[in-house]
Amino acid sequence: MLLHLGTDRDQVRTAVISALAGDQSRRRTSAPTRQPAWEYRVTTIATASALSADALDQQGADGWELAAAIGSEPVTLVFKRLRRGSA
Repeated sequence: MLLHLGTDRDQVRTAVISALAGDQSRRRTSAPTRQPAWEYRVTTIATASALSADALDQQGADGWELAAAIGSEPVTLVFKRLRRGSA
């Protein structure tokens, strides 16, 4: 539609690409942030029924979050938390 109004094709293309990309050159106002550093703990239990809310609560109190439960017998549990000292 803009081309029918006499707008330059390359200007339209550049404007659309810039808008879709978020034009990082204009948006960047602060230093880039670091990605968080994670540490992981892998534990194996016999069955899912062997896992208790109390055990999960204790892991959570220590800063661990259950990230994955793999398998059924045995069950491999993967916990993650922010590495101490990372932002």
